[in-house]
Amino acid sequence: MASIRARQTESINRMLDLNRASGADYGAAWQEPWKVLIYDRACQDVISPLLRVGDLRNRGITLHLLIDSEREAVPDVPAIYFVMPTAENVAKIGDDCARRLYDAYHVNFAAPVSRELLEELAAVTLRAEAVSQVSQVVDQYLGYVSLEDELVDLNVRGSFRRLNDPAASDASIETLLDSIATAIFSVLATLGVVPIIRCPRGGAAQMVADRLARRLRDALRSGAPSFADGSGSSAAFQRPVLVLAERSADMAVVLQHPWSYRALCHDLLGMRLNRLQCADSAAADDIAGAAGAPNGGKRITHAYNLEPSDFFWRAQAASPFPAVAEAVDAAIQAYRVQVEAINAGNANGAAGGAAGRAACASGGGGSCDDLGESTRQLQAAMSALPELQERKRVIDMHTNIATALLHKIKMTGLDSFVSAEEAVLARSLSAADRATLEELVTTGAAGTAEDRVRLLSLYFLLSSPPDAELARLTAALRAQGADVRPLAYLRTMAAFRTRVAMAASDGGKAKAAGGVMNSVFNFADKVGVGASTRSLTSTLAANVKQLLPAKRETILTRAVAAVLEAKPHADVDGYLTVDPRVSAEAHAADPSLARRGPFREALVFVIGGGSYLEYQNLLDYAAQAQGGGRRVLYGCTELLTGSELLAQLAQLGPAT
Repeated sequence: MASIRARQTESINRMLDLNRASGADYGAAWQEPWKVLIYDRACQDVISPLLRVGDLRNRGITLHLLIDSEREAVPDVPAIYFVMPTAENVAKIGDDCARRLYDAYHVNFAAPVSRELLEELAAVTLRAEAVSQVSQVVDQYLGYVSLEDELVDLNVRGSFRRLNDPAASDASIETLLDSIATAIFSVLATLGVVPIIRCPRGGAAQMVADRLARRLRDALRSGAPSFADGSGSSAAFQRPVLVLAERSADMAVVLQHPWSYRALCHDLLGMRLNRLQCADSAAADDIAGAAGAPNGGKRITHAYNLEPSDFFWRAQAASPFPAVAEAVDAAIQAYRVQVEAINAGNANGAAGGAAGRAACASGGGGSCDDLGESTRQLQAAMSALPELQERKRVIDMHTNIATALLHKIKMTGLDSFVSAEEAVLARSLSAADRATLEELVTTGAAGTAEDRVRLLSLYFLLSSPPDAELARLTAALRAQGADVRPLAYLRTMAAFRTRVAMAASDGGKAKAAGGVMNSVFNFADKVGVGASTRSLTSTLAANVKQLLPAKRETILTRAVAAVLEAKPHADVDGYLTVDPRVSAEAHAADPSLARRGPFREALVFVIGGGSYLEYQNLLDYAAQAQGGGRRVLYGCTELLTGSELLAQLAQLGPAT
């Protein structure tokens, strides 16, 4: 299975070359050397993590504009449209045709366009008398965001709230499920794979699986070229498994405060599409606008793109923050050593060169050899400069990011929350740990009200405190002005699960029925996130460098491992298995036709939102799995911070 990031980049580049085949003469792509790219905001998000302005210029894109912006005519230049198939975008394209803004129109829809919209596009171009100028209309199957080689964001915002909103209409839920299935289908089309599908029964995951299986069967029947390479029997043996999961199965992994570099950048600095903004480390003491500070106490901010080519990001993204701080120091020291070595070589080379030139001019052959050596030293130093400059840029960037994170950690006392949550996650709460947790929740001395709601939510989900204790802590948060609706929703959800479990038990069933809030991932098993060999003391960490959280497998990782290894496991024994290469009729007659593993590769999609912590946990499993050779791609309807999930829970929770 190829890298999703590389495959999507390849597809976008082909689109920018007017959909010419990759094997075609590259010079043919330059018969129309200048092109205009028009995209909507969703497709801007698709391109942003993959291509920079220079990359677009290399493809002949001299201008790239939003479709809803005011645009002037650019005669004699073809326009490439890359947009989602919506009525608004089709109307805009028709308006552009009527205004004769461009010479030709290459229309690329990021997701499959419906027959109704296609007919509307034909109608608006006909009215504009521009049918002959529409050179292409293509379904690209690129309506998702590739953030890393194994990370996909389906860009479906507010998905958990929308799926669980009791006021949502059936039509809106159907539309949402269709959009999720379409986005996952697009990922599969880009990779050219037809996986075995595994999912919990009865909930949103199964609804998406049913839609996805139908689309895949239709594509295989129609001979879709995207899946042609995977049709052989040998390819079928190597097919990956697609695991569909639901966010409601494990809320804690998103709500807990992170401590790894990448997750902290997301949670504290608002990283989105691999881009973030933070204050300059040189102005760290000026962030609050201190009087008499340099630059008049003004905030100096920088925007950074965290590229896959960034050596430091590749090495440290998954590291705990204390290790990152040490790695920054080590990188700075290593850079200084390199610079000093080059400077010393330059000085020696310059001195030797001057002496060598004088001696060589007087006829000394050996001195002429010394001159040549000095010249080579200078040339080597000059050749090393670009790499050193790039290394310095990367080190400076991560110094600023790490400093900004440290500032926020100190301001909010984040390490106190991570330490308290470690005790909760490890199921090793001593009396002193409980006292510390209560102090954090009730006094408001550390963190924000949101931080305290996250901590109490985690405590409720994983420790099941007595109702009286939970009510007392919730009342303390309410008195601080905190929004406690998320807690109310979580309690409602837990009560619902308990009733379903009791009903299933009374009926003599082995497993509870499904539901959007009732997946087979066994809600009660949340507390089993792994035994910790490290018991936290009742005293909070006095220094952030002392805090190194234990590694545990998440609920999702345990489920994926069980599917990949085809071993009996309570988390997945009740999973539905669907093979899109087997007809629905044959599958209904004999479900055993769908292979259950083992597998070497998995595509995992979480419906309702995912997190960087969950993603990294899966990568760690794949790297350490027995037998090796495992590979996991992680995707989700949207990447959530704990605060963003709280906001969605608040909209679902009853007023308090």
